[in-house]
Amino acid sequence: MACCVLEMRAMHTIWTPLALALTLVGCGSGGATPGNDAGPIQLRLGQGTVDFEELPDSGVVEVIKGPQGGIHLIINARAVEMDQPGNADDPGDPANPITRFEAYALDGGVMHWVDQLGAPLPPYHLGWVPGAGGLDIGGRILRLHIPEGFTPDTYIDQVLAGKPLRVRVIVEQVNGRTGVGEAVVVTRKMQ
Repeated sequence: MACCVLEMRAMHTIWTPLALALTLVGCGSGGATPGNDAGPIQLRLGQGTVDFEELPDSGVVEVIKGPQGGIHLIINARAVEMDQPGNADDPGDPANPITRFEAYALDGGVMHWVDQLGAPLPPYHLGWVPGAGGLDIGGRILRLHIPEGFTPDTYIDQVLAGKPLRVRVIVEQVNGRTGVGEAVVVTRKMQ
């Protein structure tokens, strides 16, 4: 019997703090979490494989032929006032924001890669890192769709090169706060 009482006391000391913590997290202050009332996250698009390089409207972005026969852009983003940047050292951390990069023709046609069902590639689930003037997520590949009947070279030469393209970044934090940033850029074939 003393053994049972000891076990129950041990369980009580473990479960009571856990239950209290879960209750406090679940309740919060009226169900609001930090950031929900802060408005949308301000996002700016950039380029560069490592460092953030501002990408203004009408800026030039190189279209790159990848080693597996695809084409892509290297895009990054900077967030201002993001209150849940996540953990950049752990790409699988569930506290990391969800980040998507998309590309569209000016007429609205989808230019980023989608599967046969029309679903985009899975989003990045990465932490953002402190940079000069905000939090950065750098050097992400935005894979573009090559329609049937085109090779990478003919698609770049006949459809993309010198043409405007709307590039967009969408972020959603764990607390539900979101942001969208976009720029209209001009594509250029990588030399």
